[in-house]
Amino acid sequence: DALPISEGYQLMSHGWQCASGYVGTVNERCRHPLEDTTQPELVGCMRVVPCEGGFEESCEHSGNATCSGIVAAGLSCTVHCKAPFRGASATLICPKNNTASTAAPQGRLPVCTLECPPPLPMPAGYTWSTSGEWRCSGDHVGTPQATCSIGPSCSVHTKLAGCVPLMPCS
Repeated sequence: DALPISEGYQLMSHGWQCASGYVGTVNERCRHPLEDTTQPELVGCMRVVPCEGGFEESCEHSGNATCSGIVAAGLSCTVHCKAPFRGASATLICPKNNTASTAAPQGRLPVCTLECPPPLPMPAGYTWSTSGEWRCSGDHVGTPQATCSIGPSCSVHTKLAGCVPLMPCS
């Protein structure tokens, strides 16, 4: 008796192999004695499936539309740093022979650095130069220091310190 052809298997002149869209190694296995047939079954081939996203948008990272959804097996998507973060983009890849429907695309997220945006309103004594540097305004002295923090709903708060008003000598 010939084996019944199960989904995912293909009979070739040299024997059984996984059909297109399936991966693995074909084996014949005896069925459980309580089943109503003594015919062996084919096992070992698994369907290639897409990665089910797995990447979640954050304050720091933003992916193109495919990174947040389904990434087909063998394809990739790109994750970027979301403003006011800066850094190089990174590529995530769904393995070519992915068989796990819950698998996320593989790769490392980009390293993103938070850049402090100018606070609104700008506090007295500080200026933001066109070259992207903090400076004390003409009537202040010191070394400006900016610190940033991320608040709820990804809002950025910039705090400035280090510039003090010029005072006349007594």
